[in-house]
Order: sequence, then C-alpha cells, then structure tokens
Amino acid sequence: MVSGQLKEQILKAIFRKIGNKTNKNASLMEVIIGFDHITKDTFFDAAIELVNEQLLFDRGRGYVAFTPDGWDKANSLMYPAPTVNRNTLNIGNVHNSPIQQGINSHQDQTTIYSIPPNDDLQRLVELIREHLEELRLSPENIRKVKAQLATIEAQLIDEPNPTIIKEAGRSLKNITEGAIGSLLATAAQPGVWQTIQSLLALF
Repeated sequence: MVSGQLKEQILKAIFRKIGNKTNKNASLMEVIIGFDHITKDTFFDAAIELVNEQLLFDRGRGYVAFTPDGWDKANSLMYPAPTVNRNTLNIGNVHNSPIQQGINSHQDQTTIYSIPPNDDLQRLVELIREHLEELRLSPENIRKVKAQLATIEAQLIDEPNPTIIKEAGRSLKNITEGAIGSLLATAAQPGVWQTIQSLLALF
C-alpha cells in the first residue's frame, strides 16, 4: 500500500500539468521528473492505486487523466479552504473579567497566507533563472528549481493562489539556501544573492 501523502503529491503534480483542462491527458513520464526522492516502481504503484480508486483514468501508454472525483480532490488539495481554528474557553463564573468572553465562548481564527507582491515574485524568478548555474546544484535539484520557477511564473499570469506560491517559494528556499549561503561569502556579485536571499525570506 502506497502512502496517501505520495498519492496526493502525484495528484497535485498532475493538476499542475493540466489544470482546468479536465479532458486533457498527462504523461506520467513527465510527472515523475519531480519525484526523484522515490523509486520508479513506487511512483507507478501509486499511480495504479489512484486508477483503482477511480481518481485517475488510465489512457494507456503511460498517460492518465482525471476522473471527476479525481479532479475535485486535486483541486481541493491545490486550493484548500481557509483553515479555521475554533477554540472553546471554559472559564466558569467570572465577574468583571478583563477577558470579557463569557462561559463556553468561541473564537474563530482564519489563517490567511500572505505572499510577496507580484513584482517581487517576478524579480525573484528572473534573478534565480539568470544566476542558476552559479548555485552549482545537482541536475535533480536544478530540475526542481526550474519546476518551482515555472509554477510561480504561471501563477503570475492571473491572480496568484497564495497556497501554491507559498509551497513553491518554500521549496525554492529549501533547495537553494545552503548554496546561497556559500555564495554570499565568495560570489563576485554578493549583492545579487543578498537580494535573492531577502526575497526568499518572505516565504
């Protein structure tokens, strides 16, 4: 049995490929590029389970498409509803309390993801793309960085989804922060990397 988390990651990766085009096929050989941390067999086992769970259609020759239920699930994973934390305070009989909440009071707190302005996001994409070779990352990490840059750039075409931007930005930060730290001390243009580091710090 493959982990549910991996299957969710695959659904999200397929969604990034085809988005709202629910009748479009996605090549699993293209999707697997972003899954260097697992074996090929594990990836395809997960894809088979998604077909068996009727979340994907098997189109043959390594291509899949979303079923209606699969698209709904992927869409909800990519665009989750705001998180609401509901806290119940049992404070008993309190007179003249500064809390002023009353007995069994409820507090609703909505978590809102804030993201950098579009201009900063575009600048980040351009700077990393222009200086990517200087990071001297592995081929696998270079592919991952390029994938995240493409994700951010695609979001900038329309109103960006904060959840997707946050996820892509954090991935970029995790992949590059070690190399950027080294370059800040040795690079010919440390100012470029200081700018990139400050932009990544916004995630």
